[in-house]
Amino acid sequence: MKKDIAIIGMSGRFPKSASVRELWDNLYGGRELIHFFSEKELEEKGVPQSDRQHPDFVRAGSFVSDTDKFDYPLFRYTVHEAGIMDPQTRLMHQLVWEALEDAGCTPETYHKKTGIFMGANKNLAWSVYATVTPVAHVDDMTKRKLSNPNFMASLIAYKFNFKGPCYFIDTACSTSLSTAHLACRSLLLNECGIAVVGGARLSSDEEKGYLHQEGVLLPVMATIKPSTALLPALLPAMPPALWS
Repeated sequence: MKKDIAIIGMSGRFPKSASVRELWDNLYGGRELIHFFSEKELEEKGVPQSDRQHPDFVRAGSFVSDTDKFDYPLFRYTVHEAGIMDPQTRLMHQLVWEALEDAGCTPETYHKKTGIFMGANKNLAWSVYATVTPVAHVDDMTKRKLSNPNFMASLIAYKFNFKGPCYFIDTACSTSLSTAHLACRSLLLNECGIAVVGGARLSSDEEKGYLHQEGVLLPVMATIKPSTALLPALLPAMPPALWS
């Protein structure tokens, strides 16, 4: 049994950072990556004045740009299929492509199996939208698979012709770490030679701040300040990252 595992490629999308390198540069430079809403922005979003003036209201949100953009012909989808696909699934198709490019890996010519281990947010707002929206030229079964992030790993594995283990994992806040754990175990057991690992959390709900509650996950401060840098804290829409 092999004992060594190497990270050979990475990709990601983050608030105000379109790549892993850009994220690192922003963190190294101490730049703030969380957006803080002005009074006018919150008013335009319909946040009640009582909430805006509440001492526990946190006027912060995190955004990943260009989540509406998807090169659907590259992955052999139709425009109608791409339109109903969960934004997290669209994004992870692109991130898997970029991670494989970064690794210099071509699954078609690689002599061992490639596994995929994915996790994502439930994105209830998108599920409701997909349920009530009629889509031309897409049958009901395909629509359900495309709009449900639970099918993310199997959709990507099929499009990339991965022949190793294929997992979609949901362990709440530890999802991404769980995907990495299972991928490492699969590599050590020689179930695959390369493991594509990643997690996404994009929300289709509008970002407009939140009321902090004692003892819950969302922080009373929107940034964490260690000794030398500003790091993004946990907010409702965390960005995806992937490595292979």
